[in-house]
Amino acid sequence: MSLTISSDARLVTAVIQPYRGIGDLMWHLPYLRRISENARDGKIIYITNASSHAKLLLAGEKCISEVIYLRQDKEMFGYMRKILDLANSLRNRCIEQVYILDTVSYPAFSAFLAGIRNRYGFGSRKQRRWLTQHDYLDEAVLKAHPLEKLPAYMRMINLSVEDTEPRLQLPQSLITDVRMEFATCLKPWIGIGVGASTPERIWPAERTAELCTWLINKTRGTVFLLGADAEKDLGSLIMQYLARANVQLDHVRNLAGKCAIDFTGAIISECRLFFGMDSGPINMAAALEVTTFGLFAVSPPLHYSGYLHAIPTDDGQYNQQGGIQRVSVDHVIGYVRKYI
Repeated sequence: MSLTISSDARLVTAVIQPYRGIGDLMWHLPYLRRISENARDGKIIYITNASSHAKLLLAGEKCISEVIYLRQDKEMFGYMRKILDLANSLRNRCIEQVYILDTVSYPAFSAFLAGIRNRYGFGSRKQRRWLTQHDYLDEAVLKAHPLEKLPAYMRMINLSVEDTEPRLQLPQSLITDVRMEFATCLKPWIGIGVGASTPERIWPAERTAELCTWLINKTRGTVFLLGADAEKDLGSLIMQYLARANVQLDHVRNLAGKCAIDFTGAIISECRLFFGMDSGPINMAAALEVTTFGLFAVSPPLHYSGYLHAIPTDDGQYNQQGGIQRVSVDHVIGYVRKYI
């Protein structure tokens, strides 16, 4: 199936991607850049959810002219308000073509209400009536993982992407700030993502502390504990375990819940290695071209980046209920040892 879309380089272009995670944002970067090549001034307006932190993380991306967050409204008439709010945002910016990188239908309806004449999307059944294209992804592909849908869709519209490495670009000023603030921290730096979005993905704090102890003893560098606001207590607990193990705490910086996500990214970009659970930070680390290890004991492994190495349970299983408890420290060390 092939679809030729007349992408006039003079058209003001928006891309709507309503997924919520940082990982989702990272996966989409190569495809956003490819679409931007056919947009006015080589830039797109990117519309997504606030939980992706796209405004901060894409500040250094030259292909993004603006990031807009989708309205979140759980009240009775919230869905209609979300549709109208998006339509107004598109109309006010004089968008001329929109790509919807998802199967959800309401962005296509919003684009229709905004009077956008070129409306493209994956083509789910509910979405099709509002699109201006005539070919759509096959039903089997529509049910697949986004990492399978995206390349199939881009091939369909003759905008194939050869290099799927995200290669996230952060502002150089952020990286300079990190280097100055932590200038006294011994190298190499190693980043540790302490948590995840769901409890079943979080490795026990005691084991994370044991891994940190081994890394410090092996490298004599600095371990950075990194995480979101909700993971502040987890970072403190790991520090308690490290103190009990008589680790020299000047080799550790506990920044879990203490940094903005873009500053966290800048720290990761300076690390030799990053370790974490199946969560946004491992995707961000891989996008920053840092050697990254992620625990995928309770979820399917991701293979979109050569920098991301998936660690299964000790018996070699992925996507297993309760699997995070079956990952030992020695097992993880076996994966990371040769990269230290």
